[in-house]
Amino acid sequence: MSLKSYNIKDLSFRWNRKADYLFKDANIVIKNTGIVAILGRNGSGKTTFLKILAGLKRDYEGEVFLDGRDIRSYGRLDLAKKISFVEQNANYNMPLSVWDIVNLGNYPYSNIYKEDKQLSRRTDDAIKLLELDEISDKSFTNLSGGEKQKTMIARALCQSQNVILLDEPTSSLDINNRVEIMKILEKLSVEKGVLVVIVSHDINLVSKYASSIIYASDKTIYQSDKEEFMTDEKISSVFNIKIYSSVFNGKRIFYF
Repeated sequence: MSLKSYNIKDLSFRWNRKADYLFKDANIVIKNTGIVAILGRNGSGKTTFLKILAGLKRDYEGEVFLDGRDIRSYGRLDLAKKISFVEQNANYNMPLSVWDIVNLGNYPYSNIYKEDKQLSRRTDDAIKLLELDEISDKSFTNLSGGEKQKTMIARALCQSQNVILLDEPTSSLDINNRVEIMKILEKLSVEKGVLVVIVSHDINLVSKYASSIIYASDKTIYQSDKEEFMTDEKISSVFNIKIYSSVFNGKRIFYF
């Protein structure tokens, strides 16, 4: 298993030179040692930070290195082979099948509109891993929310098995699908060595499945060991609301 990592130095971001900083002087190291979760209130800069990690936003101050190389030095296709990004509630209004959507992940490697047995095998492997075999011919527009999210993760995996970044991958899903998605991401991280970084508002899912926490609060982005961060006081401070917790069957449950 090769180690994938980000090394972030003095990272700051603001929308323009007259605006206040959304966050300032972040210094973080991210490694593929389990799911990394980004927590914080709305407007704290979580999604912006994730897009910087994806190479989608480059107008920041500071340095972001992916596997020892400045992320801004990668060409578009080279970066796409290293990183895949799953946006929140991603959707396709075109009448494409699950297989077609997943196959779009092959775009950095060849012309996806020409038959290529090797790329087709990559698509089939991703579909099998996400257990989408039985619905691979089904139209994406007719899928349930959980099926759509699994399809988007399969597309991301088809594109890159190095880094997968997901913006709120469990939002708008019922509890069964939320747990299933987190188990899938955990499997990709632990068994496949994929560096998985998610933005989430679900404290209890993060508490159960994430191995490390990055939290955005007070115009700063911090990194913390999960056990150190998952306390009533720190969670309450980040979300600016009184939050309590109890331990049940060895697991900490948060409530308010």
